[in-house]
Amino acid sequence: MSNFFIDFLNHRLNIPFTRVVDYSDLFALLILPLCKYLKSVRQPETILRKLAVVCTSFISLTAFTATSLPKRLTDDNKVKLDQYVKTRKKETTIIRDFEASGLYPVKDDIYEKTRYDKYFLKPKDTSLSMIPADSIYGGVYTKINYGSSYTIPKLYVAGDTVFNLQLVISDYNKNKTEIWLHSFEYKTVSPDSTSYSPGFYLWKKFKKPIKKKIKEMIEK
Repeated sequence: MSNFFIDFLNHRLNIPFTRVVDYSDLFALLILPLCKYLKSVRQPETILRKLAVVCTSFISLTAFTATSLPKRLTDDNKVKLDQYVKTRKKETTIIRDFEASGLYPVKDDIYEKTRYDKYFLKPKDTSLSMIPADSIYGGVYTKINYGSSYTIPKLYVAGDTVFNLQLVISDYNKNKTEIWLHSFEYKTVSPDSTSYSPGFYLWKKFKKPIKKKIKEMIEK
């Protein structure tokens, strides 16, 4: 059943999902014996309740069949990080905190690679057939056009080094500023990553340490 659902998301809806087996989830089964002592609660059959059951079922099915989005390496070894840090400090203060910690962010543009295997180009000569975009271009990208984009050339974290950490600083609301940790590059991949895709392995390894280190820098 999970294979069918994952294939449907990937090939029909073009949503990249994958499955990661985590045997520690089996500890959740320890709760089953306690279910014997639960008392049933009657709830009125309202439209709102039926809608809630459907939504909960869909979320649960997705969580059980595909717990994580795959983080793939692009052609430039970029790994999508996609983590957020919120603070009450302003952008200029955040940059000063980075520089005080030995990091020197450089203003830079950030581009995201899109899946373009489904795109086709229409030639001006109408007698010619449609041309697949992936047969001409090495990649199709969209530019992030909000907030202020920066690149940190090098960051030492978790006993290792990541390069070109890209982030976006923007006003989250009147009281907070949001730092979107967008992506990073990594030069080599550990042999321990053989059980995962390289991108997912690196995302799993660095997502928490990078977020923690950035948070510590701006909370000093």
